Amino acid sequence: MAATSEAQFRTAIHLLLEQYGSLNTKEIKEKIGEVVDFTDDDLKPRESRHGELWYKQTVGNVISHGPKNTVFNVKNIYQVDKTKEPAVFTLLQGLGRTVHKISDESVAVRRKSTRQFIPKRTDWKAVQDDHGSVGLSGEEFVTEYERDRVAIISSVDALRVEHLSKTLGDGAGYDVLSLNIDTGNTVYIEVKTTTGNKNTPFYMSENERAYFELHQNDSDLFLYRVYDFDKNSGTGEIEIIPASELMDESKYRFDSVNYKVFKI
Repeated sequence: MAATSEAQFRTAIHLLLEQYGSLNTKEIKEKIGEVVDFTDDDLKPRESRHGELWYKQTVGNVISHGPKNTVFNVKNIYQVDKTKEPAVFTLLQGLGRTVHKISDESVAVRRKSTRQFIPKRTDWKAVQDDHGSVGLSGEEFVTEYERDRVAIISSVDALRVEHLSKTLGDGAGYDVLSLNIDTGNTVYIEVKTTTGNKNTPFYMSENERAYFELHQNDSDLFLYRVYDFDKNSGTGEIEIIPASELMDESKYRFDSVNYKVFKI
């Protein structure tokens, strides 16, 4: 499998900052494996860099972008302070002209968060070859829906909407990173798509269910239920379900349909 691209590492840095709030370049290189499932090529030594592993070289290329001794924003997602050594990357929040670094207090809260990403590289060719392509198409539909929604308020901030599961795999417990257009805070979205109507059952893995149970009181976590999905047009209807509602036993029932079997 080919080496992870710079674009994928840029998304990985975003995801790291969602977890930690602020990191310097050394910390990013140390922690990037928390959100990237390295390929064999990533772990090969690069002769031109005295045996430095390929992924460290690529991460270094991402980090080196931008002029020295300046402070600048990357796609309104995070700020890079290159007046410091090593440079410091800090998550941004707000929209448009109100975009600003998150506070030191917010950084401390994020570092105590139980949100974690389990790197999982997805075989997208296999996904396209089976019924899972409906799920992927639904995620793409929601990603564009969210970009359009955010663009109404701030076109530049629409670039902050990330189809995370397509870029890095589905280990986060959610598929799309978007924005609350009132606060500019991050919104985490899991997408479930069916061609049937609103009442058609949908499937969640045990990991996905457990993630929503763990974070059911988070006001920024949602399941986007895409139904009546038309595979030809790539569009459907969307019902937005807060995590707390999904885990309400009076509204949704989880039936076990898959089992992990151990030989005894």
